[in-house]
Amino acid sequence: MSVQCSLELAVSTLGVGHKTTLMVSEERDDEIAVEQRRIYDIWLKNNLVKRQH
Repeated sequence: MSVQCSLELAVSTLGVGHKTTLMVSEERDDEIAVEQRRIYDIWLKNNLVKRQH
């Protein structure tokens, strides 16, 4: 089961304020951040810009 599905299930069964829901939500946030970073890095590469650390 994907993290997104787990989050939807937790929200529908436990509610938005439940500790488990919040933990799954943080995990989903992390997944989204990684994906956004990947997309951004591709954009930088395609636009010939070197990322500064």
